[in-house]
Amino acid sequence: MSVENESFVGEERKTRVTLLRQHRGFRLTLVFAVVALCWGWSLNWASGRSIPGTQIMGPQLLQFAPFILGFSISLVCIGWALKVLWDGLFRTWTAPRAPRVAAELTMKKKSWVFGKEMKAITSVLSTGLILGLTFGIISGYIALASARGVFIAAGAVLWIVLIRHFFHMLANKAREGNWRNFSPLLIAPPIIALAATAIVNDPSQPGARSPFYWVLWAAMAVSALVIPASTLPGLMTVALVRRGKYDLALTVSHVFFWALGNTRSTEGWILVMAGRYEKALAYLKPLAFDKEGHPLLTSQEFFLYTLALSVEGEGATAEMLYEAAVNVPQKTGDFHFGLADCLLTQKKDADRARRLVESVLAGFPVNPRSKEQRASRAQMLAFHAWALASNGWRSDAEQRLQEASASASGTDNCSRAALKLPEGDTWLTLGDADKARTAFKEALVLFPFGDVAVRARRKLAGLDQQQVA
Repeated sequence: MSVENESFVGEERKTRVTLLRQHRGFRLTLVFAVVALCWGWSLNWASGRSIPGTQIMGPQLLQFAPFILGFSISLVCIGWALKVLWDGLFRTWTAPRAPRVAAELTMKKKSWVFGKEMKAITSVLSTGLILGLTFGIISGYIALASARGVFIAAGAVLWIVLIRHFFHMLANKAREGNWRNFSPLLIAPPIIALAATAIVNDPSQPGARSPFYWVLWAAMAVSALVIPASTLPGLMTVALVRRGKYDLALTVSHVFFWALGNTRSTEGWILVMAGRYEKALAYLKPLAFDKEGHPLLTSQEFFLYTLALSVEGEGATAEMLYEAAVNVPQKTGDFHFGLADCLLTQKKDADRARRLVESVLAGFPVNPRSKEQRASRAQMLAFHAWALASNGWRSDAEQRLQEASASASGTDNCSRAALKLPEGDTWLTLGDADKARTAFKEALVLFPFGDVAVRARRKLAGLDQQQVA
């Protein structure tokens, strides 16, 4: 029975991956076909300029030389993309048919190191610059402005499609690489080179420039802005999550997965913040553990996975994973803070939870400047109050709650609502169920979305059950 199930799962997984790659290949083929048609139409309007001595070769050969060169470039690009596509399809088909060979290949396969990653980036960037310069030079042979615009636009679209496919390759082969820091440099320079070369080779006279000439200048300026603007998608994702627009945040994360600030953990973080814990666990598990099942104890994906487990009621499992993480050097105090939360939720070892929170607080600025830092400090102070209350220190816990409220002044509704959860837990630990209920209700009023709302409703439901009992 189990063997049949495993076979079914394997066939289902193989079908999904194969269809995905075939769908991606279909899109690439469609793009190349459209680009080739646009090039063929555009280059039929070649001006046919005559150069002394060309009568020996034939004027027609010179006239159609741009078309021959452009078509040759398109064939090279198509061959490169099909090779990439074929490699993916070959891996998909080989694994089910020859599992032993595929397993050996997988074990021998080496991950992309920084040097190999940079070589790939450099080679692709060089290819893009050469293509951009070639497209710009060829466009000088096209006299009609509309045909010239179609030709250049087709070249730009082709490059964008190719570079997006290359980003997908990097996302799969170099997940932990630094390629996102260089991704804007792969998009903008080839298009800038294309526009600049097309401007220099504009066949029209200086006094009779067409509107397309100025469109090229605008396109070059916009392309240059891609580099500084590449940080906006990451900031936009955070802003959308803060407003409870999780589906739109996921869309932005998918479209701009290559942008600065969007890492492979971004989607998992959005799912956790949205309160979609089962989806978050399914997405984060392959990223939180290596192929042999060993936890990646310092990764953000592992922290988010453990956090989702804790919220879903798997406190014992989450505690075990947190314990493993705090025993290795960490760059931040996230795992220590998460372990403290896990211990307090399970009502275990309150003194250790207090010491864990205090260790994190000790490394945090006392007077943070930004709103994000103030919100983080307020959250830590509220958890410290909960830990103090769990140790029976009522007056100290109440004082900490006042400090947390003061620190959260001026922050957004999402941050203040998240603060109400440990505040309610503190009052509940101190035996004041009415104040706890008020805090949880205030959390729902401030931010009735996602993770905050899910946890607040669960805590209110627990209070209702206690009241009925």
